[in-house]
Amino acid sequence: GNNTYSGTTTINKATAAITNQNNIGNGDLILSNGTLTTDAETSLNNNIRITGTGQFTNPTNNLTLTGSISGDQLVKAGNGILFLTKQNFHNSTALIAGTIQCNDPVQLGSGDFDFPLNNTGTLLLTRTMSINTTFSVNGTGIINTTAGTNITLAKAVNYAKNLKKIGGGTLTLGVSGTGSG
Repeated sequence: GNNTYSGTTTINKATAAITNQNNIGNGDLILSNGTLTTDAETSLNNNIRITGTGQFTNPTNNLTLTGSISGDQLVKAGNGILFLTKQNFHNSTALIAGTIQCNDPVQLGSGDFDFPLNNTGTLLLTRTMSINTTFSVNGTGIINTTAGTNITLAKAVNYAKNLKKIGGGTLTLGVSGTGSG
């Protein structure tokens, strides 16, 4: 249903499913080891605070986050696209499935980026940028660079499996990391 309250919504060690912005009101959204699932194309303008992990699962649709994200680890699951549009301050990102799309490195948060074991996710980068984030690839990490872009991963890329680059842009690894994939 539609909620117009402006208070905080907390998802604590649980999963909440929404179909639009009006399902959770206009205040901050706190994910405390919680999961937000979207069952329809959705755009959220809430500021989001993560304690522990905060998982966003969008099975087949797109989810756009227009508020700022802070706290601990953002986890992306489901086959849809997660659009990040603001400067974010969360400590790390784990991409399990689907796509995370950004056009500015500040949208990826302030910590490491992880492609966990058995992931099927893609990081889609749509503008030329230098990303000052350590990447860990424990499964297959796919980075899609759109045509005409020049992407530099300025910190180490540590990989136990495969880092795969797709798309028409250029990807440069700026610092050597460790790996065997």
